[in-house]
Amino acid sequence: VRFFTDTLGVERAKLHVVYVGAEEPLFFPAPAQAPGTPIEVLFYGSFLALQGAEVIVDAARAYRGPALRWVLLGNGPLLETCKQNAQGLTNVAFENWLPYAQLPARIRHADILLGVFGTTPKAQRVIPNKVFQALACGKPLVTCRAPAYPAGLMEGGNSGITWVPAGDSAALAARVAELAHHPERFATLGRAARSSYEKFFSADAIQRQLQLALAALPLTPARG
Repeated sequence: VRFFTDTLGVERAKLHVVYVGAEEPLFFPAPAQAPGTPIEVLFYGSFLALQGAEVIVDAARAYRGPALRWVLLGNGPLLETCKQNAQGLTNVAFENWLPYAQLPARIRHADILLGVFGTTPKAQRVIPNKVFQALACGKPLVTCRAPAYPAGLMEGGNSGITWVPAGDSAALAARVAELAHHPERFATLGRAARSSYEKFFSADAIQRQLQLALAALPLTPARG
């Protein structure tokens, strides 16, 4: 909203935020499962600058904690750079992109999900699909802090989300290590993540946002 107001000069009162959400018949929590060995941290995406996949590789290199496998799934412009930066790292794996229908099961197989960590202006004004999807699947999530998120989610202490500064690989490595030291908390964090999804991003929440947006439209007199 701020972007369209500042860039295009649209009157603020005419703009409303309606979140994207996730396809709930596909993205839903799995029954509780014991963490894998080693613990698996999953990023998936198109390797664009706003996603900051290279920050994840740097975090994997800086990581000091329990046995952990960092998986980067997908394809895109920065994939080769990430692979080059990951040379010599035995705790990093790359996987090819999956058909969309198989993605929810892959998310549910992982222990911790990663969002985005880029420092581009767009990274600060969007909530990426992977965040909606990870929360819908009830997975602990680590992602960068951004003004795009609702204040109630950012301020909540039990959201299932661990926030880190954009572009900060050391902070990412440290936060993941904190989570990995306590795998017994994954299930609780996952339930909190799903609760956050239902409160802020579910189909019901989106419907309420859309109703507010439509209610604000001026009524046009019927013709004829």
